Amino acid sequence: QVFFKNLKSKTWLWIVLGPLVLAAVFGGVFWLMNQTNQTSKIGVVTSSPALTSTLKASSDDDQRYISYSSTAAAKRAMADEDLDGVLTIITQPTTHASLIERTDGNGINQTQLQSVLAQAHTKEVAAQLKLSTTQLQSLFATPQLATTSVSVDKGKLVSRSAKTQKSGAMVGFILGMLIYTFVISYASM
Repeated sequence: QVFFKNLKSKTWLWIVLGPLVLAAVFGGVFWLMNQTNQTSKIGVVTSSPALTSTLKASSDDDQRYISYSSTAAAKRAMADEDLDGVLTIITQPTTHASLIERTDGNGINQTQLQSVLAQAHTKEVAAQLKLSTTQLQSLFATPQLATTSVSVDKGKLVSRSAKTQKSGAMVGFILGMLIYTFVISYASM
C-alpha cells in the first residue's frame, strides 16, 4: 500500500527517476558532443612531393590534409570555407612551416600537426642520408612494455585485468545509485 501511495506522488517519482533523468541528460550531451566533432581540413602547400604524401598518409578522423599547388589557391579554398587552415612548408635552405588558421573553423590540433611534421622531416632527412627502411625502423623502434596489474590478497600477488577493474567500478557506481535512490525515497516518506 505504501509503495502504491508513493507511486502516485510526483515528489517520490522525481526522487526515484531524477538520477536516471540526469544520467540520460549527461549521456545525451556526451553523444551530441561526439556527433558534432568534425574533421579539420588543412590545405598543404609545398614543393616536396615526399612531404605531401607523408601528410596525406597521416590523415585521420581528426585532421585531413589536402594538397594545393599554390598558397593563393589554398587561401581561396579557405575563404570559401572548404578548409580550416593552410599549411605552407618551405624546404630550402632549411625546413620551415607556417600555419594560417581560420578562427570560425574547426580547431586544428597543433600538437598532432607538429608530430606529423616531425615524422615527415625525419623521413626526408633519412632519404638524404640514404638510410634504408629497415635501418630507419630499427632506429625508431620503441621497446614494447607489458603491464600487469596486481593486488595483494592474503600476502600473495593476484593478477587483475583492467576489464575486471572497470567492471568493478561500474558495478559500484550502479549499486551506489540504487542505494542513493532507496535512501532518498524512504527519507521522503
